[in-house]
Amino acid sequence: MSTNPIFLAIISAFISSIGTVFSRIALNDIPVLWATCLVPLFGGLILACFILPHNFKKVLLLLCKKEVLFYAAIRTLGAWIFVEGASRTSATNAVFLTKIEPYCVLLWLWILSREKVQRKEFFLLLIHVLGAIILSNAPTRASTSSVTGDSLLVLSMLISGYSYHLGKNVLTQHGTKLVGTISLLFTGIIVLLFAILFEKPLPSFFEHQRAYGFLGLQVITFTAMYFCWLLALTKAPGWKISALRALGPLAGIPVAWFLLDEPLSPFILIGGALVVGTSFVLSRR
Repeated sequence: MSTNPIFLAIISAFISSIGTVFSRIALNDIPVLWATCLVPLFGGLILACFILPHNFKKVLLLLCKKEVLFYAAIRTLGAWIFVEGASRTSATNAVFLTKIEPYCVLLWLWILSREKVQRKEFFLLLIHVLGAIILSNAPTRASTSSVTGDSLLVLSMLISGYSYHLGKNVLTQHGTKLVGTISLLFTGIIVLLFAILFEKPLPSFFEHQRAYGFLGLQVITFTAMYFCWLLALTKAPGWKISALRALGPLAGIPVAWFLLDEPLSPFILIGGALVVGTSFVLSRR
């Protein structure tokens, strides 16, 4: 019996937001390029231990497919920009600004696939993105928000939206697990080369054990999130999977409050209610 893609998307959203908080904490001490490469690299190695031994020949063949490599390259670029943006703004902003992603997915669908969305569904998207806007402009975060960081996060969401279009075809045609694993390893290896050449050395583990601990937690959450996201994407429309990411702050904001002491204002409660309510209705359509 197959798993409900809506359930997978919601789980992915929860894990993703929690992982964003872990990543933001680690970025206080770990340089951006190293953080960008180590998380997908170790995540890809974890998945590879289960997948590659029985599919080695298939992996070699997929590495010759230009659409697979292009998909991996787009995911790499998006991940790099996202981590750079997250390092320049607050954890709460990073969690909530990812909620513009549904519009980015719709934009690419309109441009590339000419896929139509019903008016009611579009109206629901408007409401829950409005909730995300309220959340991202809460006064308690105004002093910590960086225009550059927030702009990079928006750019990363545009790239992520494009990856939904690519991923739907590539994953269905070549297999979710194989393409996902290749994509993670590709990202890790390519960015690792840039980190070695251009980034400052990694800090001492013994002097920054907390940062490395949260980076390890980010590896675990990222791997689980990515696997759930890939499975969901092959079974449901990309824009709907993206829209359900709006539920992520339900898990991410309490974690940010607990670990970073970021307060929960009335803006967060109002915006969160809009986001959660519309996402619940959207998931049942």
